[in-house]
Amino acid sequence: MRLFLVPILRQRSRKKGYMEHKAFLSRLTKRIYPILRADGFKGSGSTLRRINGPVIHVFNIQSVSSENCYYLNMAAHLAFLLDEGGFEVVAEKIDAPACIFRGRIEPPTGSATGWGYGTNESEVDETIGFIVSEWESVGRSFFQRYAEYPSSFVKLIADTRPEDINARNALHLARIALELGDSARAFEMASAGLSGCPERAITLKTDLNTILQRILD
Repeated sequence: MRLFLVPILRQRSRKKGYMEHKAFLSRLTKRIYPILRADGFKGSGSTLRRINGPVIHVFNIQSVSSENCYYLNMAAHLAFLLDEGGFEVVAEKIDAPACIFRGRIEPPTGSATGWGYGTNESEVDETIGFIVSEWESVGRSFFQRYAEYPSSFVKLIADTRPEDINARNALHLARIALELGDSARAFEMASAGLSGCPERAITLKTDLNTILQRILD
């Protein structure tokens, strides 16, 4: 199960017909934002959010000027959890990197590259059409895993094998399990996370031990 962040066609050299970033972004958002808004996302600019009780969904278009490309980021978070930086969450302002569940809609070239702006209008239209089709499959599928609280997260906890995830993911899932009242599963997640925790990850170890001690007390 992939829970976390992944990177989006390294841009070719500028040629005649090259589409600048702002022009491309305008065409992309005009196509895909109405679809997202129909699905309940709200906002403007490069980030849209959808809030359903404690569940927060984030869709973000991240431009990387140094690489002449952009990434299509997707993320989910629960409002009662601290963000990835350890801070309290403001649902209407949280950004994709701060969320605990993260993914990307990737170009055909894969995660090692980003989406390029295109060199002519036909190429741009083809790229945007592909992105829209990927939203219908990859995008909706990602967010469906974190659609409802508590049901989606009860299933997530039940379906995740502690030995298959890293220590930080184990911490997040242990905290969710505790919130759901599943102390046994929280203990299992935290124990597995602690056993696989890097030696120098002092703060992570402390957080995992805190969960274990809370359950034992």
